[in-house]
Amino acid sequence: MQDILTNYGCHIRVRLGLHDADRDQCTNSGIILLQMCADQKVIAEFEQALNRVPHVKTKYMTLN
Repeated sequence: MQDILTNYGCHIRVRLGLHDADRDQCTNSGIILLQMCADQKVIAEFEQALNRVPHVKTKYMTLN
């Protein structure tokens, strides 16, 4: 996951990670919010790369 984010780092304007954790327990699940600055072709390639990672699901929205 980190390698993919690094490979597309020049196209990521904002990255915010929210992690499921509390005082007694830590999990490997969470959410990463990204603001992309790339054309649709690059974003589609990035999404495909992320979706090949086990347990990763991608969703996106466009704000105008």
